[in-house]
Amino acid sequence: MFRGSSTSTHNKHERARRYKTKEPPKDMAKICSITGKPYEGYGNNAYPFPGRCCDEANIRYVIPARMMNVTPEMVKEWGVAVICRVIDDKLNAA
Repeated sequence: MFRGSSTSTHNKHERARRYKTKEPPKDMAKICSITGKPYEGYGNNAYPFPGRCCDEANIRYVIPARMMNVTPEMVKEWGVAVICRVIDDKLNAA
């Protein structure tokens, strides 16, 4: 296609519209990085875990991990599954 063709112009306008409305790309995988379940909407910042997460994982794991001062380095060293198991154990013991 030529540089000024309508196809490239359409893609440019589509990207600009998504940026302005904060709409995620349609082909973006919306899979929780913690539970592996699909989610709708924008998801949540999963810090200290990598990626984005669903609402359930945010409430069950991310917020408690932040309150326990879990760092990304700890997640890398021990793994997501171990950190989640420790959080579950601590919350169930309370």
